[in-house]
Amino acid sequence: NLVIRKNLRIKITKASRQLLFLSLEELSNLQNDYDRISELCLSEGPEDYDDQKKKDDLYVQKIEALVALERSKN
Repeated sequence: NLVIRKNLRIKITKASRQLLFLSLEELSNLQNDYDRISELCLSEGPEDYDDQKKKDDLYVQKIEALVALERSKN
């Protein structure tokens, strides 16, 4: 799960830097995938829970901003 979350974070970062262009549907799927895997990883109670929660919140904000931007284009 940690590897999946890391890969999703990389994809989100690339999309937010416009190195990767995703459709609204792809962004929605990415958002759903990230929400699901983030919840799984945090439910395992990592030692650095607070740090991971902050990072997850940041990535959720990035995805939401990307979705809003894509919706404004359509």
